[in-house]
Amino acid sequence: MRHRPATVPHKPGSERNRYLAFAFCWGDVLFELDRHYAISYVSSTCEAVLGCGSDTLIGLDFRDVVAPVDRLVIEPWLKRLPEVGRAMIETITLSGPGAAPLWVSLAANCLDSEEGTIHIALQRRDTGAHAIKTPTLDPASRLADCTSFVDRVAERIKRGHAAGMAPELTLVVMPDLHDLRQRLGAGQDGMLEAVGTALKARSIEEDMAARIGDDTFSLLHEAGAPIDQLIRQLEAITRAADPAGIGLTIDASTLAIDTVMVAEVDLALALTHTLRRFGAASGTDLRTMANNLRSAFQNSVITVGSIKRAINEQSFTVVFQPIVQINTGRIHHFEALCRFEAQDQESPFTTIQVAEELGLIAAFDLAMVRKVIAWVRGANGWVTRVRLGQQANDRAGGGNEEIVADTGQVGRRRALT
Repeated sequence: MRHRPATVPHKPGSERNRYLAFAFCWGDVLFELDRHYAISYVSSTCEAVLGCGSDTLIGLDFRDVVAPVDRLVIEPWLKRLPEVGRAMIETITLSGPGAAPLWVSLAANCLDSEEGTIHIALQRRDTGAHAIKTPTLDPASRLADCTSFVDRVAERIKRGHAAGMAPELTLVVMPDLHDLRQRLGAGQDGMLEAVGTALKARSIEEDMAARIGDDTFSLLHEAGAPIDQLIRQLEAITRAADPAGIGLTIDASTLAIDTVMVAEVDLALALTHTLRRFGAASGTDLRTMANNLRSAFQNSVITVGSIKRAINEQSFTVVFQPIVQINTGRIHHFEALCRFEAQDQESPFTTIQVAEELGLIAAFDLAMVRKVIAWVRGANGWVTRVRLGQQANDRAGGGNEEIVADTGQVGRRRALT
């Protein structure tokens, strides 16, 4: 661990600069670094928040207080500060001497580029949210599964772009893996673990690879990484494992993502949609999709955007299907069905299915019910109450009481589900 005397010049105004940097700040801990990134000042809150005192931290290189997994992010970020003046990192892991890792946000400024003094404010992040991102592993390959992978990828892509080190995402396709696994029998797990090890070794921090389908894998890596070499290595692994010595012909497609055009939450949803489509595909369809990875991702961005607009702007219509009591022939209630405006008379099934896959269905349910309520209020008193179906109740969670309260009491009783 690097340790040197801090070299912050104490020229007139330096105390004023520190005050201006830290005044009215949201930080839980405040740092001052010299031009070599040695810690020259740290607020007394550091022991309570970081688990180590100021005497331990002062003189340390700030980069050494960052967990090893995030040092590739912090170094270019610090180097850019004198040039840009101020910057922020939304999520990063710190690990002080003898202290447990801590998930934090950082905001920093450099008021004088010639002097190079940097002021950093640190704010704790929710460790519960961080725990949710801990990857679930595929037991055979020991790689992350698709669900846990995409959230980490979206976050890491954003952080990489902020640090000027935009990573790339590569899809690795093994269309004939099923046949090879049948030939291998009990020996298949050893081969898949070797594949997983090779993918992780080429990924960022050797921790950003996943198995997204039975015969589909993905990894996030530095731009320009030698993916051709990786493919040859994977093909050699499959040949060595194959009793027939044939192995697999493996395809790969790489995607560079422009985060300027995609919000972080939309990026995660679009990646989820794209990778799940690949995970569910097979054979010729899989090869065709792999050859059009950029187009598939762009279509996913459009799909996510259209669903979110439908929810936020209620850009869909509601049609009412009467549900008739067979014995009497009377209408018992109406079933409210949605039709998306861009789909004309097409079935909304596919869009609803995607919303369910992406975790947007609860928000859509609420938008649907509110739109029905608005119609009920203008129905001249012949409809009185909206009743949520059980499935919608389950998805909408705690929002049901708010919806029921919005319906009011008007005219005769009739149910809409």
